[in-house]
Parts: sequence; C-alpha cells; structure tokens
Amino acid sequence: MNKKNEEIVKKRDLIVKKICLVNNEETEAKACAILDRFLVEKHKNKTPERAFILSLIYKLNIPADIETIHRLVEEQYGHVSPTTVYYTLQLLTEAKLVRRIELIENGPAFFEKTLDTIPHGYTVCRHCGTIKLFPLENIRKDASMHAASGFHIDDVSLIIRGSCRSCARKMAKEKSSLKKTNTAKTTKKQTKTN
Repeated sequence: MNKKNEEIVKKRDLIVKKICLVNNEETEAKACAILDRFLVEKHKNKTPERAFILSLIYKLNIPADIETIHRLVEEQYGHVSPTTVYYTLQLLTEAKLVRRIELIENGPAFFEKTLDTIPHGYTVCRHCGTIKLFPLENIRKDASMHAASGFHIDDVSLIIRGSCRSCARKMAKEKSSLKKTNTAKTTKKQTKTN
C-alpha cells in the first residue's frame, strides 16, 4: 500500500471512530416499510444485508462513504462483500431512502438518510476530511415560497469547503516556521557575502 493510500485509510479509521450511532426507531421503521414496498414493486428480494445496511445508514449522524459503511457493516454484522454494500446503496438511492452527495472534490461519494431530516448544509475540511453538518433554518421558508410559485424542489444542498480550525492552525504554524527558516537562510547568506 502506498503512502497516500495509508493516509486515506488512517483518516477513514479516525472518521469511523468519530461516527456516532443514533437510534430513531420510528424513522427507521418507516424507511424499512418503504424499502419493503419498493422491493416488491421492483421484484427484488428483501435480504438481511439490505435491511442491516438501511438500518445502519439511518443510525449514522453524518454522511459516510462506501468504504466507511462497508467497514461499519463488517464490524457490526459480519462479512458482507463491498459489492453488496455498493449495490444496496444504489438500490436505496433509487428508492429515495438514501441520498448520494459529492462532499469532497474528486473524492468518494457519500451517502446519508433522507427521511425525517432537517434541511442542513455541510462544512468539509479539504485537508483532514472532517465533515460537519449545520442546520439551514431559513431554507424551509424559502422553499415554501418557491413551491407556492409552482416550482417543485427535489433537493437542496450547501457545501462549504475550506480548512477546519485545527488544520488552519497547523498550516499557519507551518507557514510561520517556513518564514522563520527562510529569514534565517537569507540572513546567513548576507553575512557570508559581507
């Protein structure tokens, strides 16, 4: 495994450790009922793996990528192939129970629940990959105004990318250290030429 992939795996491990699982049995039951109807309509089987993956996503407090979801499934359910996780997420997206979002430019797709969620946006750190959600309080009022004019809203998304506080401090420290090093080198060169 190359160094870049090792860094990605370390970041993913940190993200998995930070994920908080939250129980909302009512929403989860509603999602399961919708999935059951959807599977019947599509002539597909209801499998324990599909049910578990849906349940897991509805317990997550942040969006997660396929590899993180796969790792959580493996830890809590047992062996499930990455392909099964991938196709289940596609199926859940088609059933409109899960939403696919591109949070990291040129990065993996993330997935989150769609039922009973409040409108929210995301802050994404470009350096460490930390994702935080924040509520969009006024969006309901704005959406209602557009709906009244006949506009049908399918999705609302706001992604703010930048540097989290920790990474910003780290970069400022590195920049300051680099500036001091360059100043010391310049002073040393000037001393030698004199």
